[in-house]
Amino acid sequence: GWQTLNITTFNNLSAGSHTLTIERREDGAELDMITLTASAGTISTGSTPTSAPTPVPTSVPTPVQGSNVLDIETESASGQGNFSPFTVQSDSGASGGQCIVWPNNGSNQINSSASDSASGQAAYSFNLSQTANVTFEIRVDMPNGNDDSFHYKMDSGSWSTQNNTSTNGWQTLNITTFNNLSAGSHTLTIERREDGAELDVITLTASSGTIY
Repeated sequence: GWQTLNITTFNNLSAGSHTLTIERREDGAELDMITLTASAGTISTGSTPTSAPTPVPTSVPTPVQGSNVLDIETESASGQGNFSPFTVQSDSGASGGQCIVWPNNGSNQINSSASDSASGQAAYSFNLSQTANVTFEIRVDMPNGNDDSFHYKMDSGSWSTQNNTSTNGWQTLNITTFNNLSAGSHTLTIERREDGAELDVITLTASSGTIY
């Protein structure tokens, strides 16, 4: 989602006029507001000087209804009633420093068959502005064959299983594409299968329209 990045500091700029120029590099990078902060004196655009702004913390903005890509942090589901035995785990390599996992207790726990009533589920709702195919990707750390799976489904559809793809550290897997989802609200649900499979940010990409 939207975040503010501290890019660099231009040192010892002289008094007078200066120009900051940005050039495209990769498509899909959405750029919003630029904040320039002077260490002394005033900074202005045009002819009306204004005092140098004092940086203040900003809350995470509501997703903008204008993109065909939606990123969802898996830990955002931690307050749901059937989330446990999933837990939120801190990991410096994860997006936002956290991921979700069914903790590995050393006995290779497995929930081989998914069920709508099972514990260890995380549901993520989103909206489509129009009918579209939606690609489901997820960033995971699944180190071996005993820690490399989970169940998932879209809306009230049947359960599917992601299995037998271990990773070398954090990697993004392209799981599937849900075809011809109608405009409106939908819910992607993930259910635990093997303990030790660490699940991080989900990326949903709509083939047309916007997703939010």
